[in-house]
Amino acid sequence: MTHLLDPFRAPPPAYRTAPLWVWNDEMSESVIDFQLRELKNHGFGGAFVHPRPGLVTEYLSEDWFDKWAYALDAAKRLDLKLYIYDENSYPSGFAGGHVPAELPDCLATSVTYRIESIARFRDGQGSAPKWVVNSNFLRAYAVSVAENGRELSAIRRDLTDVPQEEWHLHGEWILSLEIVPPQTMSWLGGFAYVDMMRPEVTQAFLKSTYEAYYARFGADFGSRIPAIFTDEPAVTGSGIYNVKKTELPFSYWFAAEFEKRRGYHLLDHLPALFKNVPYDGYVKDPVKVRYDYYCTVRELWVENSIQPIARWCEEHGVAWTGHFLENFWPLAGGMMVSPSIMSAYEYFQWPAIDLLLGSPLRDKPTDDLLVTLLEAKSVANQFGKTRVLCEAYGAGGWDSALEDYKRMGDWLFVHGINFLNPHYTLTTTAGARKRDHPQSFDWREPWWEDYTGMNDYNGRVSYLLSQGATKQRILVLHPTTTGYLVPKEEEDSDIMWNKPPLNPDMRSYLAMLQALTAGQWDFDLGDEFIMQRHGRVRRDRLAVGKQEYGIVVVSGDTRNLNASTMDLLQAFLGAGGIVLAAGEPGPYIEGERKPEAYRALAALPGYRSVDGWPGLERELARTLPKRIKSASPWPLGMAHMRRELDDGLTVYFFVNHSMGAYESFVELEGGRLEKWNPWNGETESVAYARTAFGVGLPMRLNRNESLLLVVGRVPEADAPADENATSMSGTTAAGYAKFANGTKAGGDAQPFSETRPLSAPLLAVEPEEPNVLVIDYCDLSVDGKTYKDMNTIEAGHALFRHRGFNQNPWDNSVQFKRRILDRNAFGEGSGFSATYRFDAGAGLPDEPLYLVAERTACYALEVNGRPAAWLPGEAWLDHHHGAADIRPFLREGANTLTLTAARFDVRLEVEPVYLRGAFAVGSADGAWRLEAPKPVALGAWTGQGYPFYPGAFRYRYALEVPRDAASVLAVLPEDLEATACSLFVDGIRVGLIGIDDGGRADLAPYLAAGTHEVTLRVCGGLKNLFGPHHDPDRSRRTAWPNMWRKAPKYGRPAAELYDLVGYGAGEPLRFEAALRQ
Repeated sequence: MTHLLDPFRAPPPAYRTAPLWVWNDEMSESVIDFQLRELKNHGFGGAFVHPRPGLVTEYLSEDWFDKWAYALDAAKRLDLKLYIYDENSYPSGFAGGHVPAELPDCLATSVTYRIESIARFRDGQGSAPKWVVNSNFLRAYAVSVAENGRELSAIRRDLTDVPQEEWHLHGEWILSLEIVPPQTMSWLGGFAYVDMMRPEVTQAFLKSTYEAYYARFGADFGSRIPAIFTDEPAVTGSGIYNVKKTELPFSYWFAAEFEKRRGYHLLDHLPALFKNVPYDGYVKDPVKVRYDYYCTVRELWVENSIQPIARWCEEHGVAWTGHFLENFWPLAGGMMVSPSIMSAYEYFQWPAIDLLLGSPLRDKPTDDLLVTLLEAKSVANQFGKTRVLCEAYGAGGWDSALEDYKRMGDWLFVHGINFLNPHYTLTTTAGARKRDHPQSFDWREPWWEDYTGMNDYNGRVSYLLSQGATKQRILVLHPTTTGYLVPKEEEDSDIMWNKPPLNPDMRSYLAMLQALTAGQWDFDLGDEFIMQRHGRVRRDRLAVGKQEYGIVVVSGDTRNLNASTMDLLQAFLGAGGIVLAAGEPGPYIEGERKPEAYRALAALPGYRSVDGWPGLERELARTLPKRIKSASPWPLGMAHMRRELDDGLTVYFFVNHSMGAYESFVELEGGRLEKWNPWNGETESVAYARTAFGVGLPMRLNRNESLLLVVGRVPEADAPADENATSMSGTTAAGYAKFANGTKAGGDAQPFSETRPLSAPLLAVEPEEPNVLVIDYCDLSVDGKTYKDMNTIEAGHALFRHRGFNQNPWDNSVQFKRRILDRNAFGEGSGFSATYRFDAGAGLPDEPLYLVAERTACYALEVNGRPAAWLPGEAWLDHHHGAADIRPFLREGANTLTLTAARFDVRLEVEPVYLRGAFAVGSADGAWRLEAPKPVALGAWTGQGYPFYPGAFRYRYALEVPRDAASVLAVLPEDLEATACSLFVDGIRVGLIGIDDGGRADLAPYLAAGTHEVTLRVCGGLKNLFGPHHDPDRSRRTAWPNMWRKAPKYGRPAAELYDLVGYGAGEPLRFEAALRQ
């Protein structure tokens, strides 16, 4: 075990977390240096340089690559890895606008349909045009509709070549199909997205991006630059994200490719893509057409985009990673078309997924998104891929907490992820950037110092779970192609937002995966396209790549199989393999009804039908020996990862996400074991028993707690003496209980006579930094017009519209080349002013009170009509913040702050301003007001004068420890809202509390008899500072840009209507002492 210890204690950079480091600014060397040092000093191993909306430096310019080169040199000095992100925002493939600019004929388009009354055509209002050259018109049909006038009931005749003035002779309703032109978007630099099925698109993308990086930094590929990250490429059709359900990707180029591959004309079957209505003019059934459509999309996408990029990366010595839109499984249409994503992981050197938000598993033991983890893990197992990445926590909101990151991170680790890629670290929060799907892992957060320990934890777990291999015995057939059969309009699922898949109905299948996981069974998923390429029968095993499975499980939710899959199952059964059918699969083979094929399969020896999960579990237990035994039932949410190393060691990582503590006696195969503590990098002795099964130990895990064990397969006869090992011949639960109760980890049980509470008066509740008031409404004056009491986001848009822009061009928009900067030639008379109003009460202390605003060098400041000077240097939170001491200018009652720019500049965005100092924030007549500072007690800070405060408070207690105390526990109150909590004893940091310890921490190593000061540090969050403040849904652990757009355009809401998190402790910290006899 010793060869693993050094890298476990100090994980190398490759195994440490690496965030998406967002370049959304005019990048400078000083900023690059500072931010990389911060990442290094807080336990990160590198960063993915991620261009994103707000980027001022021209993307892919020489200046861009110069800054990238500087960052790479800085990373080398700091021993960090620097990773390439292959797009200017996402989805990958358009190179920030360079590809569509080069290939305007390869923009993505869609087909859509309409059902309209013939009366509209008589009036000349119908959507299908007459014979117009280069029209988007595709087909028209006379149809019958249901009584509601919306549902298609029959297709009667093709009217495409019938003169439109004769259509009325053939019925009252017309179904027309047409091409949806490419949709330009500011998110895409003003361009439309490209067709990712076209080979020339991929070649242009590789040339503009991948080859440009390689030409400059190729010597570092595979070493200092280990990987290239691609983000959400897909076959989109005319628009990206939230595409209408009545649209599917289509072009004449695609139709030609379809005919080559499928042997019939897609144009003659277009209605079948949307409707399950037969028609005499079809040569194929609508279900078959849809199956063939999605198969063709997948083939073209893989052959013309995915494979060439993967091959390029392989040839150039760099790993390809990133993620697709995997969280829409099992939908083939989904948000954007990307069918059978699991099959694409074969081509990633590092398979990867995305896990958004900060809420998964917060109030439940598991999540349907487990299927996305299993897809990636299974491909990694089957192809021996050493790293599996997850972009984690994106759009989790400024209120997400360390508990969320630990809970979600462990869930990822235990299900096969071994590289965490936090979303994200912002270069700047200036302007709209603070609203771009936050939170941010950086120095602005009050928990930043606490996160170092969590990064060390993650690095150690990642290192161990990247060693060896996971060998599985069960293959679960993944029913992805069942989704190919469903019309897009009828798709009904959104597992990312906790909506179960109803059409196709995969509820039983997903429940089976959860049950297999909770039962600690070893299984992989089998993707049909991967099995077609790499599935073989070896003896009585079904081999997929490097894995060999003795049992294949088929869910009754499987409505379709590929013919190659059916052939493989027949061969497997013929060789003596076992297929367990949990339900009745079928009846489709490649989109055609063939129930007889399923009946023939079921008649083969080795095919066993079982009754749902109970029957499947019984049959598995009868057929396969368990690899792990537990004296108590495994609850839903309990999971483990097993990694088998070449030297006979096995690493086990257990995580408890069930809704309570888990306690049992657990047996593992092996001869010796140690506990490895990822929080401190040390190995710890564990009392265990040698049993007939292997080794056993008492296991107790709090909710969200983890356990890392390293087990040696040393034959008992050859094992050295181990004072922690006890031999046991019995295997009864009673024997386990006796062992567990009589022994404690690390030695003998300590004799305690009683446990009693200790008195600890609360001395003070103290903020760590000055208080803050946010002013997010202003009066905008521009071109002789004044917009009174306007939300600052809307004021920013209004200002830019006065200067000829559609809206703020940095707000969720990508700059193509220097298009925004090149318009920055505004002369005299182009300026503007923004006036912010607030009230001040009596009794404010005579000490500095600061106004903090963005890009202050561009503004003259007046306070109550009097000029005030900006202080030199940067201010609080962001390098684009400046400050002025406005205390000398304040007056009791109404106050105004006016920022005046003599000349408009495209970098200036109208944003909230902040007051910062020694004051309380109260309200009068619905308006926020500065008031004299006052002490804070137990309870939420928001109601005690600190509604917008983003920092931490320290709760100081005086604790008297008796002489006979063997241990002292600090217990967090249940009434607590925080992003992180940590403990200090006499000024010495003890560590985090409330992450995975049940809210209890042992202070004994830090306490002797006598009086001590114990401090509980409670972190708030940037949610109360940055918002959103006016979203009526008041969502938690999530933040999307549109949540800020829900603020009233005019009229600042009353103070009590602001959405604020009630950070703070409602009850005191409790202390319990275990006394010696």
